[in-house]
Amino acid sequence: MTESTNQQQIIDTFERLVSTPRSMLSEIKAKQASPQVPEPRNRIKRKGLESQAGKRKPVRSAPPEKPQAPTRDEHSIHKMIVDHPFLLHTPELFGGGLYLDSVLNKHRLPCNLIPDFAYITAQDRVIKITLVEIERSVKGVFHSHISMRSTFRSETVEAINQVREWRAAMENDDMRRALLRNLRPLFQNYPVGIFEPDGHVSNLARISLGYVLVVGSETVETPIQQQMIDDLYLHEDIIFMTYPMMIQRLRTGIRAKNMLKVGPRGISVETLGAPTQLLSKGPDVGLPREFDTDAYGIKMAGLGWALSGNARRASAVHPASIKQIFYRANGLCEQPGCTTKIIHEGEVRGRLRHLYNGIDDLSDVETLSDTDHVLLMCHEHADALNKGQVFMLGRPHPLNDALKLRRPYRPLLDDDAYAFIGEWNDSKSHPILETLGIDAALEPELARLVHLWSMAVASLPWVCQIKLSQIVRDHFDPKNSWNVDRSRRYAHTNRVCHYLWRASVIRVNDLARPGKEIEPTVFSKTLIDRVNKRFGSRSMAAISALCEANGRRLEEELKRAIREAQEV
Repeated sequence: MTESTNQQQIIDTFERLVSTPRSMLSEIKAKQASPQVPEPRNRIKRKGLESQAGKRKPVRSAPPEKPQAPTRDEHSIHKMIVDHPFLLHTPELFGGGLYLDSVLNKHRLPCNLIPDFAYITAQDRVIKITLVEIERSVKGVFHSHISMRSTFRSETVEAINQVREWRAAMENDDMRRALLRNLRPLFQNYPVGIFEPDGHVSNLARISLGYVLVVGSETVETPIQQQMIDDLYLHEDIIFMTYPMMIQRLRTGIRAKNMLKVGPRGISVETLGAPTQLLSKGPDVGLPREFDTDAYGIKMAGLGWALSGNARRASAVHPASIKQIFYRANGLCEQPGCTTKIIHEGEVRGRLRHLYNGIDDLSDVETLSDTDHVLLMCHEHADALNKGQVFMLGRPHPLNDALKLRRPYRPLLDDDAYAFIGEWNDSKSHPILETLGIDAALEPELARLVHLWSMAVASLPWVCQIKLSQIVRDHFDPKNSWNVDRSRRYAHTNRVCHYLWRASVIRVNDLARPGKEIEPTVFSKTLIDRVNKRFGSRSMAAISALCEANGRRLEEELKRAIREAQEV
C-alpha cells in the first residue's frame, strides 16, 4: 500500500468520525432551550452591551459548574489528529511554510489557557503563532429557523467566545513575548537573533497571533452563513471552519507534519511525520544546526518593513505581505474587468507590479512598496499598467480604493498563494543565474550564494537598493569618482545606510582606508569579475540591476553589451 493511499484511507476514517449524526436527544434539547438573543455582529454594539451588563447589579445564581472533560467525540478527534498531524489544516503560512513542519499539542499559554493545538510560521524576525481550538463535530453551527438564520447556535457561540477569551488574554505585548520565550527551545539554531543573551525576546522580534476554530459537521449552504464566517475573520481575525470544510481542503493536497510537545523539560516528539527538519527520531528533538538553503527566507535582508525601526507598516516585498496581496486579489489579476487566475494548473501567470511609475520631490519613496501600492497582475496587464500615463507617488490613482480592501479568508487559496510566493522567491535568482552564465550543476556554491543574495536585495526597499548599488560600484570600481560617502560614521548616521547595515548586506571594515570603511557583503570579487567579463562597458549598469534582483533589466543590459561589442 502506497503512502498516498494510506493517507486517503486515514482521511476517509476521519471523515466518518466527524460525520456522526447529531443525536435526536441533542436536537430535542436544542429546540426546548429558550431562544437566545442574537449576539450583535457589530463590534461597537457588542462592547456597548458588555459595558451595560457590567454596570448591572449582580444576580445571585448557582455556583458555576466545573469544567467538563472532553467528550468522547472531541477526545477521539483530538487523538486522531495527534496520531496523524496532516489532518489539521494550518492556514495563513508565510513563504517558508510551517515552521519545522510541526504542530504543537496542548501548549499552555502564559495566561494559563490551553488551546488544543498551536503552530508557527516565521519570516526573518517576524514570528506568527496560531492557536487552534477544535470542538465536537456534533455541535450545531447554524440555525435552520428563518428568524435566527443570521446567528450561530449557542453551542458554537460558546466555542467562539472561548477563542475571544484567548485574544483578550494575549492582546498584551508582554504576554506574547512570554509565549515566544516559552517556545525558545524550538528556536535554538534560528539564524536570526530573536532572543537576547539573557533569554529575553529581542526588541527587533515582531510577534503576531492567529486564531483557528474548527467545529461542527455542517456545510455552508447560504450566503448569510458564509458572511457570518467572513465577519469573524475580517473583524476578529478568527478563521472559522467546520470539519467538512477542513476535509475538503485536505483532499486538495496533503502536507506531512510532525506533532511536538514543548514543556519545561524541552521538546518531545509525539508523532514524526516529516523528519526532514527534525534530525533526531528519539524522544528529544535534534534541531537543524543551520538552514543552508534558507528555506524560511529568514535571511532576507529587507525584513519587509519600513525604514523606521518603530514602523509597523508592512512592505509588499515581504513574503507575508505578498500573501496578503494574493488574498486581497482572490488569486486573480487586479486589473478591473480581468478574471485571469494567476495560478493555473501549477503555472504562474502573473507577477507583482508597482502602482505608481513616477516620483517627484514631494513623494515619500518609503511608501512605494506598501501593500496598497502594489498589485497582483497577469503578465499582459502588468506590462500595460497605467497605459503610458505617469502617476506620481502620493497623488490619487484610480485604483487606490480597491487596493485598500481586505478580502475574507478562503482555504482553497492557500496552495495557490504558497506556490506564488515560492515562485516569487525563485524568480529572483533563476533568470539572473542564466544571464550570468552560472550553471548550478557546475558551480553549485556560486549558484547558491546568488540565490540567497538575490532574495535579500529583492526584499530591500527601493531607496536602499539605490544606495547599495552606489556602494557596490564605488567599492569595486575605485578608478571612477562616484562621490559616495562610505565612512564608518555614515553607516550609523544615515538611516538608509544603517538599514543596510542592520540587514547585513554591508559591513564596516575598520582596516580599510579612511572614508572607505563601508563595504558590501552581498557581492564577492568572483561574481564581480564574472559581471565585468560578461558585460564589459555595461558592467556598472548590470550591477545596478543586480542590486534590484531585476532579471529582466539584467537581460536587457546583456543584450546592449553584446550589441556594443559587435559594433566595435
